[in-house]
Amino acid sequence: MMTPYVSEAVWQWLQNRNINWTMVQRIAPFYSQKVERDEWDVAVARALELPIF
Repeated sequence: MMTPYVSEAVWQWLQNRNINWTMVQRIAPFYSQKVERDEWDVAVARALELPIF
């Protein structure tokens, strides 16, 4: 499964938790603040049950 949307990936995973994740990639606008990017990274990691670095 490939999707540009975190919400779709999470929805698909919630429907079938046997899906294997191979990669999660995120991009951010150039003008965004580092603190906003860091907060978003943590939120996505929690939503996907990934270890938080």
